[in-house]
Amino acid sequence: MSGYRLALFPLLSLAACAPPGLRDHDAMVAALRSAEREGRFEPAAGAVSGPGGEPSGRSGGEPGGGPGGKPGGGPGGGPGGRSGSKPGGEPGSKPGGEPGSKPGGEPGGRSGGEPGGRSGGEPGGGPGGEPGGGPGGRSGSKPGGEPGGEPGGRSGSKPGGEPGGEPGGGPDLGTPLDRAALVAAVLARNPDLETARQSWRGAVAGYPAAVALADPMLSYELAPFSVASDMPFGQRVQISQKLPFPGKRGLAGAAALAGAEAARADYGTLRLGLAEAAVHAFDDYYVAARAMEVNAHHRAMVAQIEASATAQYTAGRAGQQDVLEAEGEVIGLDRERLMLETQQRAAAVRINRLLHRPPGAVLPPPPELLAAARPAAAIAQDLKAAAEARVRERTAELASAERAFYPDLELMAGYDSMFDAWQHQLTLGVAIEIPIERRGRHGSVERARAGLAAATAALASVEDVLAEDRQRARQEVDEARAALALYEQRAVPNARARTDAALAGFAAGQAAFSSVMTAERALREIELGLERARADLDRRTATLDRLSGRIAGGERGAP
Repeated sequence: MSGYRLALFPLLSLAACAPPGLRDHDAMVAALRSAEREGRFEPAAGAVSGPGGEPSGRSGGEPGGGPGGKPGGGPGGGPGGRSGSKPGGEPGSKPGGEPGSKPGGEPGGRSGGEPGGRSGGEPGGGPGGEPGGGPGGRSGSKPGGEPGGEPGGRSGSKPGGEPGGEPGGGPDLGTPLDRAALVAAVLARNPDLETARQSWRGAVAGYPAAVALADPMLSYELAPFSVASDMPFGQRVQISQKLPFPGKRGLAGAAALAGAEAARADYGTLRLGLAEAAVHAFDDYYVAARAMEVNAHHRAMVAQIEASATAQYTAGRAGQQDVLEAEGEVIGLDRERLMLETQQRAAAVRINRLLHRPPGAVLPPPPELLAAARPAAAIAQDLKAAAEARVRERTAELASAERAFYPDLELMAGYDSMFDAWQHQLTLGVAIEIPIERRGRHGSVERARAGLAAATAALASVEDVLAEDRQRARQEVDEARAALALYEQRAVPNARARTDAALAGFAAGQAAFSSVMTAERALREIELGLERARADLDRRTATLDRLSGRIAGGERGAP
């Protein structure tokens, strides 16, 4: 018996000892906590913030709604008010809160511009002014595109274009809108990241469950006919503990850790994608604003040309066709401005969605010049990491399926009063699983092998696609950089010289009016093309940053 005990104890110690991977799990937990500190999603007022969170009231948003405001002045709500969202995200309000905005910017103080240029959101508002008072209650703007302020200090802009803060404190986006600050705010506020972070959290929590031992079992038996008889009371108590075969817990833990690593990589990849999306939305917002500026400049130019054509027509030196052609050009520019205003509002709505803000929340104006972003020095995420982690997970699952052919053990200790000698009353025992059902185990092995083969093929595909995309992105960045230089150094100077020459020739009676209109249209397209080329270079640089594992957008305030 003593020899049996000596042989059994090493086996039990191997099965019951702490499995490998605890340090890796602790490191994963530390990384998760660091990610939670970097950016914590804040749900609408009243929503439970996570496990253990206490409800703070009714949630403000209905399905499809935008973020409700927190009590005390969050977006869309005011102190003590229930901030609500209609389906579709249009911010609403209730009495006791800060007034919400209806389409058109009322009530709660009509958003408008400063004296000298009411923009009000009407089609074709003052030259250079951004649309104001559109759906969602956007603030108006001064001529020149600076946002005007609202009475009462709501989120928006103070008089003079200086941005005011959101009630309850909004993201610091800079003035003018800073690309790197926008990316940082998106990474801190976007709810998609919280979804990925919670998936990562759940995967990390799967490790303790995977390596945990089964709960011990306590059993009790009695001899019922000994209860009310002259015989001694008979009873038996036993406690047992199941122990998996050595190595099974370690393999289960390795699979769980690899799954957590894959979830962590998915989170990091999503951060790269959101940063790229934020840069693209920023570029669209910039292009729309600069396009409206170009439109206003050329409308003033065409108005001067129209006045000149009218004067020459009155003097009998030009025909009525010239005046009508100039008027038609003005009409076309007004129609173009309507489209540009819609494009700018759409870009603002997309930025606000990424920021988890109401669609009509006011944004600072874009910068006057879009400077090239300097790429981040550190690589934030290896885009192959998720596929590599899934290969490790499937490898551990295959090893675990193969280890299932080895039997598990069960240890038992008990007390039996139905024996007279105490040496017989105390018992120790062991049970061993007999793995005779092998077809199911073979099926598990085949399934695990198929999963490993699929994960290996997916990794190879990811490597091939990444290599192709990176090569194409580098070429597109080089092309965009060369195109921008072509616009700046040759196309724009040439178009301006052609327009000046056509205007001089028409004034001297040496050029047809149609040549002036043609030159003006060409200059407008070239100037728009220059701004689009700047934005295109920025977009392609952001895509290359994402494919390189870097956060797009550059450093805040960097030229």
